[in-house]
Amino acid sequence: MNSKKIGNFIKEKREEQKLTQEELVKKLYVSNKTISKWETSRGLPSIDLLIPLSNILKVELKDLLLGEEKKDTTNEEIIIKQLKIKRRKNILNLIFGIVICIILCILETLLYISGINETLGIIILGIIILMLLIFELANYLIYKK
Repeated sequence: MNSKKIGNFIKEKREEQKLTQEELVKKLYVSNKTISKWETSRGLPSIDLLIPLSNILKVELKDLLLGEEKKDTTNEEIIIKQLKIKRRKNILNLIFGIVICIILCILETLLYISGINETLGIIILGIIILMLLIFELANYLIYKK
């Protein structure tokens, strides 16, 4: 444990809570010199004072022992990463959908111009749509994992 770091941290958090050394002394039932020793790195809080001290300073016990606030960002990072992946997937799906719509419009126009039987055109479009549904189902199953 880095006593200088812990001492500075205790002082910083005490001042954030707008507590004087005397007020902290009264809350922890320690001598006047004790708080001063902690804050000037000439001593560390005893084990039995760590929890009450962390509660008074409104910090996590692990942060008090480290002498700095370490935010647990692992969950936040995971969520942000998942949101980015989902956004990318949505953008790709949108682009894919637009391309498919354009292709279907072009195909329908070509079928109409070439004079192919209307029923045959509908069957071809139905097959294309069925293939797209199969592709989307496969895409869903891959991303589901």
